Amino acid sequence: MIREILLVHHSHTDIGYTHPQPVIFELHRRFIDMAIDFCEADAEFRWTCEVTGITLDWWQRASASSRERFLAAVARGQIEVAGMMWNITPLADHRMLLKLLEPIRFFRSLGVPIRSAMNSDVNGVPWGLADALLDFGIDGFSMGVNEHYGYAVQPRPGAFWWESPTKRKILVWNGLQYWNAANIHMRIPESVEAVAKAIPPYLEVWKERGYPLSFLPVQVTTSSAPDNAAPDPEIPAFVREWNASGQGIKLRLVNLTEVFDRLRSEHLPTMSGDWTDWWNFGCGSTARETSLALEGMRLLDSAHQLASFPSPDGRGAGVRGRGDEASQQKGVLIEAGSALALYAEHTWGADRSVYRPDSIETYSQLNQKLGFAYDGYLLARMANRDGLAALASEAGGEELTALVYNPNPVPVTRMVRVPTESTGFGYLAEPRLHLAHRLDTVLSDLPDESARWVGPLELPAFGYRTVPYSDLHSTRERLFADESAIGNGRIRLEFLPQGGVKSLTLDGEEFAGDSAFGFANPVLETPVAGRGGIFGPLNWRELHVHQQWHTDWEATREVGTPLAKETRLSDGCAEHRLALEMPNGDRFDIAYRVFPGEPNVEVSVALHKQPIAEAHALYLPFTIAGDPKTMRCHFETAGAVVELDREQLPYASRHYLTTMRFIRLQDGVRGLTVVCPDAPLWQVGGFNFGRHEGGEVERPEATLNAWLTNNYWDVNFCADQGGALRFRFRLIPHRAEPIERSVASAIAYATEPQFHAYRAMGPRKRSTGSLIYVDGEAIVTSVRREGDSLKVELINPSDDLREARVKPGSFDFRRVTKASLYGEPSDVQAGGDLTLRPREWTTLILER
Repeated sequence: MIREILLVHHSHTDIGYTHPQPVIFELHRRFIDMAIDFCEADAEFRWTCEVTGITLDWWQRASASSRERFLAAVARGQIEVAGMMWNITPLADHRMLLKLLEPIRFFRSLGVPIRSAMNSDVNGVPWGLADALLDFGIDGFSMGVNEHYGYAVQPRPGAFWWESPTKRKILVWNGLQYWNAANIHMRIPESVEAVAKAIPPYLEVWKERGYPLSFLPVQVTTSSAPDNAAPDPEIPAFVREWNASGQGIKLRLVNLTEVFDRLRSEHLPTMSGDWTDWWNFGCGSTARETSLALEGMRLLDSAHQLASFPSPDGRGAGVRGRGDEASQQKGVLIEAGSALALYAEHTWGADRSVYRPDSIETYSQLNQKLGFAYDGYLLARMANRDGLAALASEAGGEELTALVYNPNPVPVTRMVRVPTESTGFGYLAEPRLHLAHRLDTVLSDLPDESARWVGPLELPAFGYRTVPYSDLHSTRERLFADESAIGNGRIRLEFLPQGGVKSLTLDGEEFAGDSAFGFANPVLETPVAGRGGIFGPLNWRELHVHQQWHTDWEATREVGTPLAKETRLSDGCAEHRLALEMPNGDRFDIAYRVFPGEPNVEVSVALHKQPIAEAHALYLPFTIAGDPKTMRCHFETAGAVVELDREQLPYASRHYLTTMRFIRLQDGVRGLTVVCPDAPLWQVGGFNFGRHEGGEVERPEATLNAWLTNNYWDVNFCADQGGALRFRFRLIPHRAEPIERSVASAIAYATEPQFHAYRAMGPRKRSTGSLIYVDGEAIVTSVRREGDSLKVELINPSDDLREARVKPGSFDFRRVTKASLYGEPSDVQAGGDLTLRPREWTTLILER
C-alpha cells in the first residue's frame, strides 16, 4: 500500500516546442536563478536540473556570486544536477552518446556529486547507454515516458535493474509521465481539498495492478505549463500544508538521487534488452537534415582520426599551427559536436507545427532545429578537410594528386568516385591559403558527367593512399549490362518492366523474394483516415494514453509509374537507372550499381519530394527469399548490436526501429545485410507502423522495409518537407553467418572513403599509411587524440570472448591501458593484445 509520495521537482527541457530555441535557453537560465532564490528563501525547496546541457549553459554565463550560491545550494542538498546532457533520440551514435555524458566530468570537478541521470518525455534510449552510465559513475536512471504516439516499458510505474549488454546492472525508475501523474491526476498543488479527492482513487488503481512499493516517486512541474516551466516556490508550502492536514498519505519533496537511495533497499526484478524508442519516426519528416546530421557525425569521427596523425612538430596532423590557431581548430570540432548533439535532442519544432504549418512559430523553430544539422555537418566537414589537407602536406606531391582516406576500422578495396580533371582544380595552386576547402562545395554538387569511378583502390583501415591523377585508372573486368540486367560475374540483378528488381543473385543463388510491390521499388502509403486514423484523439486524463493507438488503421499503398529507364556500362560501374512518378506527384530517380569484384549492390535514391502536408509515407522494401518464421533481425544502436524482439525490453518499440549504420535479416540459410547511412528508420516483416498487440508485432514477410519519409506525427514535427532528398544503400547478400561477420562486412561500407585533391606539396614522401591497425572482430567506434595519447573505443558485438590486437601505424605507442568509457584504467600492458568480454564496450589508451 502506498503511504508516501516522493515529489521530484524539475522543469522538463524541450529545446523548442513552447518557444523558439534561443528563448528556451534564456528561460532556463532564469529558471536556475529562480531556483537558487527559492532555495535560499525556503530550506525545504528542492530542485533537480533535468539536463547538464542547460545547466552548463547557465554556468558559462553566470556571475561568480551566482555560481557560489548555486554550489552552496548543491552542498545543502537542495539542488541536484542529473547526468544526461539532453533528452535524446536514438540518432546519437556511439561517440555522441558518450559526448552527452561528458559534462559530468566538469560538474564533478566543481564538487557537484552527479550520481543519477534522467530522461523525460522520450520513449526509449539505446541499450549501450546502460554500460556508458555505469562507466561514468551513474548508478540510477529515471525515465518519465510520454505515451502520446508511444508506449512505456512495463511494469510502469516500477523499478527494475536494467541489465546492460555486458550483464552489469543499473537501477532504473520507470516512472509515470513527467507531469501527468502529479499535476493532472493528483492535482498537486491545486489545494488540499482537490488533492484529497484526487489521490485515493488514483493510488487505488496502482494498488489493484500490483504496485509493490510503499512509496511512489513522481515528477512534478507546473500544472499550467509542464514543458519548459519555471520552478514553483509554492510546492514546499503546499507539502507542509498537506502533511499538517492529517491525510493518510504523506508528501515529501526530494531530489532524484534520494529516490534511488530508497529503491536500493527493495527487492526488484532484473530486465535485459534495448529500450527501443517509439518516437523517432518523426525524424522522417526532416529526412534531408537527418541524413546530414548522421553524415556530420561520421565526418566528425573522421576529423578526430585525421587530427590524430602525428606530424613533425609532434602535433596531430589535423591540428595545424600553435597557440590560437590550434585552439580555434579544436574549437571547430567541439562546436560541430555540440550542434549535432542538439539535432539528436528530442524536440523537433513548435507545438503547432502540424495544425499550423504556416505559423511564424512553426517556421522559426523548424529552421532553428534544422540549423543544428547544417551547422554540425558543415563544421565537421571543414574540420575533416583540414585533416585531409594536413595529411596531404605530409604525404607530398607536386603534380595533381588524389588522396583517399578510409575512416573505417577495417581495410577496404573499393571503387572510388572522383572528379574529372575538367572539373578544374586551379584553386589548389596555393594550398597555404586554405583554398582546399573549395573542394567541399565542388563535391557537394558534382554532376555525374563531372565524375568517374576509379580503382579498385586498396585502402588500409584508418589509412590513406595517394595516387597521381595521371595514374588513376579503372576497369570493366567481368562487368556486363543489357536492357534488363546488370552484373559483375558474381552479382546479377534483373529488373521488372514496371520498376524494381526481379532477381538478385550471388554466385547463382537467389536472394530477392516475392513481393506485391517488387524488390527495392518505392511504395507510397496513405492513411485512409489521416493521422487521426492511426492515433488519438489525445486525452491526457486517460490513465494509459497508449490505448489511443488504432492498431487496425487502414492504408492504401501504391507504386509509381516508370517515366524512364536506362542501363549502361562504363569504366568501373554497371548501372540501371529508373525514374518513377508516385501517385502524389513525388518523383524518384534510382540507380542500381555493381562494381568490379564487389559482391554487393549499391542503390542510390534521389527523391524529389512535394511539400504535401497530408499524412503519407514513402518506403523502399527489400523482401528476401527466406522463411519469415525463422528470420532473425539485428540492428545497431549506440553501444550495442541488438537482435529484434529477443533483445528488447517488454513493450519497447517493435513496430519500427532506428538503426545507426546497418540492419541484417537472415534465416538459417541466407541473409541480407543492408548498410543504410542515410536511412535510420526501418520496419521489419511488413508495413508494421502502429500495428502491435500489447507491444508484440506479427512479421508475415521476410522484408526489411526502409522507411524513407513520413509526416505521421500530429504535433511538433514537420508536416510538409519538400525538395531533393537522397538515400544510399549497400545491399550485401550472404549465406547465414555469425553477426560479427555481417558487422565487419557492413562497417567496410558504413562511411564513404574521403577524397582530397592537391598539388604543390613538395617532394613525395609517402604514398600510403595508417594511423593504427586493429585486428580482430571488434568494432572501433571512436579514435581521437588526447595530448600525447590516442584514445580508442571499441565494441565486441558477439556473445563470446574475442581477441583483438592493436598495432602501431603512423601513431607509435609503447603502452596500452584498458580503461572504462569514463577513462578509469583497469589493466595496463606493454603489448597490444587484449581479450574482450561478450558485448564489451571499452576504451584503450595508447601512450607514446
